[in-house]
Amino acid sequence: MALPHPTKHYNVAVLVFHGVDILDFTGPIEIFSHVSNNKNPDNPDRIYKITTIGKDATTRAASSLTITTDLLLENALHELEQFDILVVPGGPPSIIMPFLVPESPEMQLVSAFAKLPPKGGPDRR
Repeated sequence: MALPHPTKHYNVAVLVFHGVDILDFTGPIEIFSHVSNNKNPDNPDRIYKITTIGKDATTRAASSLTITTDLLLENALHELEQFDILVVPGGPPSIIMPFLVPESPEMQLVSAFAKLPPKGGPDRR
């Protein structure tokens, strides 16, 4: 009798910031939210658990959508090892350029995530 394959689950962090392009973060969230280990739409075993990370408790995306973040950026820096994937969406150059300096909290988050060791084998992180 063959043993069932173990199910995989991944933690996804999505960085959000004031002025973020809506489709750049909602598109990946939409795709990740529909992937499951089973084919039961009424009770899916979701492969990806999504957590939004932002500098503030609420974030205004592209001046038209307010998002409530799941985890504040300052706390996320201490909890990064729990995440397998980090999604960094885009925005207009006037919004993105200030993040590209090493001392910005957003760049610190991306840099710290990139420095994490591989997690759980070659197919992770």
